[in-house]
Amino acid sequence: MHRRGYEFTIDSIRKNVLDIAGIRIICSFTSDIYSVSKMLVNQRDIEVVEYKDYIKNPKPNGYQSLHMILKIPVFMSDRVEEAFVEVQIRTIAMEFWASLEHKIYYKYDKEIPENLKNDLKDAADQISQLDYKMEQIHMHMQKLKFENDSKYQNCEITEDDEFQKLTNKYISMLFSNSIDS
Repeated sequence: MHRRGYEFTIDSIRKNVLDIAGIRIICSFTSDIYSVSKMLVNQRDIEVVEYKDYIKNPKPNGYQSLHMILKIPVFMSDRVEEAFVEVQIRTIAMEFWASLEHKIYYKYDKEIPENLKNDLKDAADQISQLDYKMEQIHMHMQKLKFENDSKYQNCEITEDDEFQKLTNKYISMLFSNSIDS
């Protein structure tokens, strides 16, 4: 608080600390991110204070996620208080990349070697392509299911173990050379 020039008081903390609580929502597909975001925006008792779309506008290092700061009601026994909550919404692949980048960032004390920065950026680009491709496959399957319901009535597209294994294997291959170096 002092570093940012704010008083260290309860009122100042309530007013200026916008991520006192946080939640991360992991989705299978990029379109799910925007569906969840829309639900939060349309919630009557929630106010969107800040909205940052790092999916449409990735950070220079390749980071992608949707961030929202929300003001939400907190129901006490005798009153209702408002609190700020940071919400991060991303895909499984984006989460994997961000968690690895975070580990690397602190392993190198925030001074990541240039070759690792480049590898991370390349991996972020490939993850973005993977998310896009998986979304296209999902949409194609949904279209087939809709068009030929009797043939595909048992063909459910869900987040299952096979999808997880395929995604994890592909992403692990992307990073294997960078981590071993």
